[in-house]
Parts: sequence; C-alpha cells; structure tokens
Amino acid sequence: MKTGARSETRIETQTQTRQSRLVDRLGGGLLFDQPLSELCSFGVGGPLQYLYKPGTTRELQDALLIASELAMPTRFVGLGSRVLAGDWGFKGLGIRLGGALAQVAVDPQDPRYLLVGAGCPIETLLPQALEHGIDASCLAGLTGSLGGALLAGDPGYDAELRTLIDSAEVIDREGQVRWVVRARSQTIARLGGFAALTRVRLGPRDPDLDTELAAARAKACQEFRQAFRPEGPFLGPIFKNPEGQLASHLVDRAGLRGARIGQAQFSLVQSNYLVNLGGATARDALELMDLATYRVKRKLGCSLQLEVQLMGAF
Repeated sequence: MKTGARSETRIETQTQTRQSRLVDRLGGGLLFDQPLSELCSFGVGGPLQYLYKPGTTRELQDALLIASELAMPTRFVGLGSRVLAGDWGFKGLGIRLGGALAQVAVDPQDPRYLLVGAGCPIETLLPQALEHGIDASCLAGLTGSLGGALLAGDPGYDAELRTLIDSAEVIDREGQVRWVVRARSQTIARLGGFAALTRVRLGPRDPDLDTELAAARAKACQEFRQAFRPEGPFLGPIFKNPEGQLASHLVDRAGLRGARIGQAQFSLVQSNYLVNLGGATARDALELMDLATYRVKRKLGCSLQLEVQLMGAF
C-alpha cells in the first residue's frame, strides 16, 4: 500500500473512532453534517460535522468533557445571529442548548426567582418574566438567546442587567459546575474563566410591579432596537463598541456605510450589521469585516474588535 493511501486510511480510522466515542458518550442526540447556513441568521456556511443539543447541565458537561478528551474543536452556535460560519463548514462539535437549558422555570428553592436556560430565546423569556412579576424589559428587542445577549453585553443597560441577574450557573475550565453570585460577577459579559453559561437566576419577583408600565417599556425598547436592525438575513452586531464610542459611527466615518463585496453589504440602516443580499458567501462577509478594521485603524486610529464569532474554514 502506498504511503498516501495508508495515511488516508489512518485518518479515516481515527475519525470513525472519534465518532463512535462521541455516540457512545452523547447517545442518539448527536446529529451529523448539519448545514450551518440553516443554523445561522446570515444564511451562509458549509456542513457542521457534529451537532449536539444538550437539555441539561449534566449533558452539556459531558459533551464538553468528551470533546476535551478527543481534542475536538467546540463552538456554541446559539441562535446564530452572532456567528459567521465558514463556507467550508466546521470540523468539530457544535452545541446548541435545548431542553431545560432553553426554558423558563420557577426556582424550586425560592419561587420569587426564575431559572432561565442560557439557550432560552429572549422573546420567550419576556412575557413569562412579566407574568412572574420580574421586569426584564431591558432585554426587549435583543436577538437570539438570553445567554448570547448577556455574554455580548450591552453597555447602555449594564446597571439594569446587574439588578436583574441574581446569579448564574457556569461550567468552569476544569469542567466543574458552579454558581456565580451577581455581587462578584458584575455582569455576565465581564465574567471570565468559564467554558459555558448554562442557567441564569433572575429576580426577585416584585409584588408591586406595574405590569402595564413594564410592558410599555419593553415595547419601546423593542421598537428602538428594531428600528436599527436590518430586515432579511443579517449578521451582527459585527464589532464591539470601543470605550466611549459606537462601532457603527466608526464604520460610517470610515466611509463604509452601504459598502458591498459580492452579495454581502454593510447595512444602510445600521452599519454595525451585515446583510445578505442573496447568495453572499462567508468570504464576502469576512473581507468586508477586514476592510472595515483596516480603514477604521488607518483613518481614525481606532482598533475594532469582533463581536461575532468566526466558525469553521473560510
């Protein structure tokens, strides 16, 4: 047998062994070759080698541990609004939280609080929080899941988020589950040293909450955010806001509002978002992001850092 053929056989055998170990550990919930274009809001991306949707903290813990044992690249997909997936896909394990990790429940230890899975869509959380007497209106209008929104952070609502979040359950870098109290963590966006956010404890319930006022605040917040969000397939926010500045203003000042490469374009509505005009590729988007980083640094002397997660091969 030729050397090249032996190498291919060895790689194929190693892949089969890794796959069998994953299946043995994670069970029938493991999916294969899922199109990332269907999992991410920008609508691009090749196949995801493995997709797993843990429904409990223990299942997520097991997934992270086996991926670590196999030295397998791992990414959280979430609801995909802040993920740019590569055209050639991702060889590794993609995780999207499901089950109890995407739901809202009353805390059995103290019914004044809610336990919310980090994978819970914000639009699902808001009415249930309000019904429970918790004002979560500062989250209204944010896209994606609670965990994704909290990890991205929103400086404009930092103080309200600190009040809203009592504590959070995380899996640390050593694979251990622990609770982090708000007083020590400030906001989740500023908390480092963990591998995954699993659940968030919100509250306590306010028995005197004016639900009509809270609902009106949520509606106003949602309308404000939606006014600056493009329609159709989009990606963003693309860049983090530098201290004291808005990334969208920097992109504007660099002359890139509406700039386009291929079928990817900086939004005319809010230039910290990219829109897919139809048939865009991940490479189109990546080149636009690189152009903005270069132009803003050269013209304005300011460094832009990515808010979106790059996933896979481009």
